Amino acid sequence: MQLESVSESGVREAERCRATLHSVEGLALLMLCSSKPIIRKQAVVVLKETRNLFTALNVPKVSPHLTSNPNPNCTLYIL
Repeated sequence: MQLESVSESGVREAERCRATLHSVEGLALLMLCSSKPIIRKQAVVVLKETRNLFTALNVPKVSPHLTSNPNPNCTLYIL
């Protein structure tokens, strides 16, 4: 029982880490829309650092449960 709780907490920690990195990545993408060049340069630096963190922490960019069993009721629209 204790091993399950440890692995579950590890999974939750990885989920939080991935969610946080995705939020930071989203903010950097928003910063790329700025009219000020210095903010766009900072956005590029933040995007590079989030990519490095994804690699260094060995956090998958896509959740495994999202790619393994896609929901047939969901429709993907590409514009």
